[in-house]
Amino acid sequence: VYSCDSDKSRKLSEGNSERLAEFCTQSILRVFPSTLLVNSENLESRLFWVYGAQIIGMNTQNSEQKMRSHLGLFVGSEDGYALKPALLRRPLAPFDPAKLQLPASIARHVVVEVISAQYLPTPESMRHNIIDPFVHVSIDGLTVDTKKLSTKAIENNAINPLFEERVAFSVYCPDLAVITFLVLDDSRIGDNYIGQYSCPVQALQPGYRHVPLLNKEGMQIAGATVFVKVSVLDSAQCEEHPFPAAVSKIPQVPKAASSEKAVADKLSAAIEAVSKHSFSLEDRVQTFLK
Repeated sequence: VYSCDSDKSRKLSEGNSERLAEFCTQSILRVFPSTLLVNSENLESRLFWVYGAQIIGMNTQNSEQKMRSHLGLFVGSEDGYALKPALLRRPLAPFDPAKLQLPASIARHVVVEVISAQYLPTPESMRHNIIDPFVHVSIDGLTVDTKKLSTKAIENNAINPLFEERVAFSVYCPDLAVITFLVLDDSRIGDNYIGQYSCPVQALQPGYRHVPLLNKEGMQIAGATVFVKVSVLDSAQCEEHPFPAAVSKIPQVPKAASSEKAVADKLSAAIEAVSKHSFSLEDRVQTFLK
């Protein structure tokens, strides 16, 4: 086991990236926060995960965004461990993120339609105001995969803000990528934290999903969710269905007639059809006597 702080590990990754990746296929590397980090600030754990580091120390008393994204890598793990991807376990052909040449044909395309949110809490500092929420969607992983996109803010709506925007990402190495849904309150002074959820990109399930939101302490906020539709496409599928822009509006489908009106129209048609073929009781009796 080799231990070093984040500053030394970063220098190793910049000067000897291939050797560092190879070292992590045969030995255990433990990275801990630099002593120069004040106020219990955390390091960017993804910078070391991508080289195969097995243990990364984090300041758990600090629940900042870096810590929450770090924990997202272990979502779905029952015992707190996560298996390194196969490309980080090959001693004969070590993975070198610094010199990675990836063809566009292997990219996975993640499209998230951010439809709405439900029952968003109001920060303590804004108890007498109504929030203007927006959703910040980001992917952390390899440098080529790391990207952040945001929806527009919806004014004065914490109960059911309707975003109806679509964000799209190209992910070359989903095994090392974490997606984060961060809900913030738009403010001129500084955006206020509302809730957040992170998980591995590989854990995304296609279709409509309610994403639960967690507070800064990592506890689920009762009733607070973001309603999304997730699509994961490969390059061949994108040739059939053009890949959308990074941020775009969800195409609107023409609204169908309301269900009540449709039922009423069908009932009127049925009554009219029956009336054309119905007979009074007197007509029926006369027909029977004949």
